[in-house]
Parts: sequence; C-alpha cells; structure tokens
Amino acid sequence: MNEFIKDSFELEKKKELTKAIALCCLEINSIGDRRRKEEGKLCVFMDLSGHVGTIDIRLFKKGWERECDPDINIRLDNYSRLAEFEDCLTFLAALSSEQTMKDEEGKELSVEANKADVA
Repeated sequence: MNEFIKDSFELEKKKELTKAIALCCLEINSIGDRRRKEEGKLCVFMDLSGHVGTIDIRLFKKGWERECDPDINIRLDNYSRLAEFEDCLTFLAALSSEQTMKDEEGKELSVEANKADVA
C-alpha cells in the first residue's frame, strides 16, 4: 500500500474513533449532567482542539469539584498511534458499561425499597 493511501486511511479511522470516543464520553455523563464530588459518580471532561489535532480527556473517578486534579489524563494527538485511539475507546466503553450497571443497580435498589415501603 503506498504511503499516501495508508496515511489517509489512518486519518479517516482516527476521525471515526474520535467521534466514537466523544459519544462514549457523553454516555458517561451528558451535557448538563452535573457529577459533583458529593455524588461520587464518574465525571469526564473532553477537550477537542481540532486545529492542532489534540484530544484531552480528564476523568474524575468520584466526581468533580473546583481545584481538584483528575484521576486519569488521556491525551491523543496527530502523532498517536491508531492503537492508542482504539485503546482509549475500549477503556471508555468499559467505564461507560460499568457506570450503566451501577446506575441500573441503584434504580433496582430504589424500586425494591419503594415496594418494601408499600408492603
């Protein structure tokens, strides 16, 4: 495969992965979904600087508050390998699934508590 075709395939794949990463971040906490420290829920910040080809992701495992440092920083850029984009997406998807399961457990527990109150 000539180098130009290989580079353009990789760039397109990185764009697709970047979109998937952004959607995954939104699944973890959507726009306006405040996840403060007192709630203890995972909070994600994603900054995309398209003009320089950089993605910065900051994760706060137990929620966000002013002046606190993220628990995990992820930075991807033009020079990051395709595998790094794929690994980032896999990692965020796992966190999203874990968060969904925790949220579902909480809903199940509150429904069970409501049923117990009625009985």
